This record gives sequence, structure tokens and C-alpha cells, in this order.
Amino acid sequence: MYDKGGNAVCSEELKLIAGENLKTVFSVHSRKEQNFSINRAYVELMQYGENIKQIDCEIDEHDIEFMLSIDEPGRYDLIVTYFIADETLKEMFKVEGIGIGEGYNAGGCDRYRR
Repeated sequence: MYDKGGNAVCSEELKLIAGENLKTVFSVHSRKEQNFSINRAYVELMQYGENIKQIDCEIDEHDIEFMLSIDEPGRYDLIVTYFIADETLKEMFKVEGIGIGEGYNAGGCDRYRR
């Protein structure tokens, strides 16, 4: 995933300060370099196996764009579901929402700000 400026955000885990609102792009690539179209997609934020937020997204060719925000500190699963031809594909990312004063360490994510 990367932010709208093209900077890498993370590979599998992302940390956000509670209250942040981050423009996020999930980019889909063909391993066989085949031409494809994403027919539709949706994004869900899960906690303890429960869907706590359905996130609106837009499809721009091979990119799925959405605004990610965490209201409360905690651990979450971000699930991106997308449809290509007759396939339904899902990707899951770990998201940690931290409170101000808890110390910020981006961990495994390369996160840059403009």
C-alpha cells in the first residue's frame, strides 16, 4: 500500500495515531503481467472478528483508493476485497491504532509524510 503521493506506507502492518485520517491506495499487480480490470471492491475494518467499519473506496484502474481512520487505540484487521473476472480476492493487513503519548514507532512500515 502507498499514500497518494506514491510513498510506501507498509507491506503488511500499519500504525496510526487514533484520530488520524490517511489516504491509502492498495495497488493490484498481475504476477503473469496479464491485462485485467477490477470490477468492484470494498474495504472493511475488523476488530475481534467483528466488522466495525465499512470504508468507501474508489477504483482507479489497478488501484483501490480509500481513507483509513482509526477512532480508538487498539489492534484491527483491514480487509480489502476485490473482484476480477469470476474471482473474489481478499488481502488482510494488520492495523494498530495508538493513542497520543504511547510513543510512535512505525515498526515494519516505511511511512513518509510530506
